[in-house]
Amino acid sequence: MKKTIRHIAVDLLVRIDSSNAYSNEILDSAIKRSSLSDNDQRLLTRIFYGVLENRILIDYHIGALSKIRIGKIHGKILNSLRIAIYQIIFLDNVPISAAVNESVKIANITNRHSAGFVNGVLRNFVRKYEKGLLPLPGEENETSNLSVKYSLPEWLVEELSKQFDSASIKSIAASNNQAPPLSLRVNTMKTTKKDLMQNLSSIGIETTESNHAEDGLIVKTSKDASANQNQYFSEGHYYIQDEASMMVSQYLSPRPGEIVFDLCAAPGGKTTHMAQLMELSGKIRAFDLYSQRVKNIIENANRLGIDIIDAETKDSTCPDYKLYESADRVLVDVPCSGIGIFRRKPELRYRIFQNDLDEIVIIQKKLIENAAVYVRKKGFIVYSTCTVNYNENDKIIFDFLKQNNNFRLVDINEGNYPAIFKKSVPCIKEAIHTYSHRDGTDGFFICMLQKI
Repeated sequence: MKKTIRHIAVDLLVRIDSSNAYSNEILDSAIKRSSLSDNDQRLLTRIFYGVLENRILIDYHIGALSKIRIGKIHGKILNSLRIAIYQIIFLDNVPISAAVNESVKIANITNRHSAGFVNGVLRNFVRKYEKGLLPLPGEENETSNLSVKYSLPEWLVEELSKQFDSASIKSIAASNNQAPPLSLRVNTMKTTKKDLMQNLSSIGIETTESNHAEDGLIVKTSKDASANQNQYFSEGHYYIQDEASMMVSQYLSPRPGEIVFDLCAAPGGKTTHMAQLMELSGKIRAFDLYSQRVKNIIENANRLGIDIIDAETKDSTCPDYKLYESADRVLVDVPCSGIGIFRRKPELRYRIFQNDLDEIVIIQKKLIENAAVYVRKKGFIVYSTCTVNYNENDKIIFDFLKQNNNFRLVDINEGNYPAIFKKSVPCIKEAIHTYSHRDGTDGFFICMLQKI
């Protein structure tokens, strides 16, 4: 029997709960295997991401109405409830009856004894929803209130409150639950920005120039044309990449003929960008811990027509003294908590825990210390993350500079992308801090250092 859009959404959400796969990869794979119309693909995408973006809020309501604890509810049954409640609250164009009935049908297919449970919880929810009786935790408990309202774990709200005021946390959290714009990086080795804009327009993809990234375009409208399934993508005329991610390579600014190291390179977006900035002259050594991810770098470089990248499997947390002072520039785009890309991968907020942050910081410190070994005197390091967490950003740099007095900060910010911390929290003013709600980009930290 052919599965409905909502049944597919439930299956995908179960996969998110039971694996470490990323939401974009799971959804893209499902859509490629399906014969869904464009409208059905959009509805599937909205339900799938909508549940992930609002899961703590949705589970709060389920927990208030269910006699069975959330953790004890079967995965398919729980996600059947989640998709119905999401549609009722957020999708005005979906009739409440359709949302309820579809989820009951899915439950019946999964386990007919659970259909009555799903029906009961949802009917009870609808009654309270229509009467406006769905309270949130009181504002006197600000942490719980913000956690439920914006679907952020309580520990993360507490962590953010150490560096941001309440208004900033609300803005950051709200932007994390909004669909991000689609941005493209022009491959200037194959085309120009003007020509690509015209070519994409001819197939129904309208773009405008980025305000942040020199080689960036923002997709404004797309009529039945997929950004990664067309001639110009296949021929390597562009790479799909967020504006803030493009800014990393832009500010490292590698020059033709230089030797550049990328310590955490996969899947190769920043690596290939650096190659085009170098006009395919010089050499980039691109390292990643996993061989499959190294293959991704090679595949992307091949599609874009780039041949100056040597990609290899390597643990960049372990120093390789054979590479001592052999690079003109080093990019350290470190693994991080990913708070700045929650809007792209909302599942990350449920996969990271407070004790993980200490381990992440240890890895980040090792990576920047090794970058310091590899870069030549008068050479440059760019340290970057896709998080807004102070301990992974500014504090890493403060600690590094205390231990390495042969490095200096390079002001790449020039007042354009200031931090929005509380006044009591010190920041690296020379570094770039981007925020989704303010800049429209992912939340990034970009800092440049020079060896002296």
